[in-house]
Amino acid sequence: MDIHKINYCQTSGFLLKNDRVKHDLISDINSKLGFNPLNLYEKSYSDRLISVLKTKDDILATYISYGKYVFLYLTKIYNENVSLIIEMDTNKDNMYPKIISVPCSFHETMYDGTLIYGEIFRTKEKTWHFLAEKLYLVENNRVSNDNNTNIGTLNTIIDSGYFYTGVNPFKIQVKKYFNLNEIESSINELSKN
Repeated sequence: MDIHKINYCQTSGFLLKNDRVKHDLISDINSKLGFNPLNLYEKSYSDRLISVLKTKDDILATYISYGKYVFLYLTKIYNENVSLIIEMDTNKDNMYPKIISVPCSFHETMYDGTLIYGEIFRTKEKTWHFLAEKLYLVENNRVSNDNNTNIGTLNTIIDSGYFYTGVNPFKIQVKKYFNLNEIESSINELSKN
């Protein structure tokens, strides 16, 4: 495998250079999900719809943040546990996105094909974080699209299956979600911090 050592967040990572390996990884994820994970979209609603949206029980809200959206893919390559960051963007020079191998510590079973969508950002204190937003695969199985179930499973994985060590490039947290009727209290809580 053709790799290049790079600085990544607060540690080092290995940039995969081989397009065939990138193609195989993206195709593998695509076949498990049934869609191309690099073609995601998000919905944002204005405040004028809030009274209608508050009547829905299954809609959750979160804060808008400005990190770099990526996938964290836990898999095995040649029977070795590997944590891969798959960046969402491509450019005219590269047919496939950047894929970077980074040192992360998860429970052994998580490396059987776990795919987490989130964003990487740096705080004012210059520490790096990965805010996990959605779980797509666990042990090569698709996860429920129900928001509460998905976030509950994601919390369980991060709380009991993730181990932060000094060599990790970032701390992993689950992004804070709340029901629409809790918007004002969540904003008040945020403004206190």
